[in-house]
Amino acid sequence: MCQIAQHRLPFSAKCRTGLAKIFCTLSNFLDNNWRECNLIDYDECVNCSRNKSTIFRQTSWILTWLDSIGKMPPAVGEGNYYWLGDYEQCSVLRETSAFDGRYCRILLGIPDPELHRYCPQPDSFNIHLGVCAPSMCTPQEITQLAQAITPYAVSAECETTHDWPLSSRIFL
Repeated sequence: MCQIAQHRLPFSAKCRTGLAKIFCTLSNFLDNNWRECNLIDYDECVNCSRNKSTIFRQTSWILTWLDSIGKMPPAVGEGNYYWLGDYEQCSVLRETSAFDGRYCRILLGIPDPELHRYCPQPDSFNIHLGVCAPSMCTPQEITQLAQAITPYAVSAECETTHDWPLSSRIFL
């Protein structure tokens, strides 16, 4: 995914750079944590362990990024279609300069299988999925990326630097 994000995605160069940071960091993080330092030579083993620690420190922000993404909550069958993720974690990544992201909400229009089985209609229920997207990507690029991943993506709405944060808008 790292190479694809860097060179093949049909987005602006800045957006590709932001997406590549996510995918390349995730790849490095996973590769580093799955690699073992089973070396017989003590000095090589110590050097390997130090390298793993350094890579972990450089890439561990990806855990916060993954945690910031919305996930399926309990009570979906009862209408809980707001999988908002964690806006604050996305903000922390930006504030600490670990990742220049901004909070976006992707609208997924999921067709009702019972309704479509007996009476095909364009009705669907909407899932609101929160993601921490690269700030260099436009909402249109985030929508296009979501549509490449799932056929249910409808649109994306992203916070701008002039917008009130979603958490503030909820209380207004």
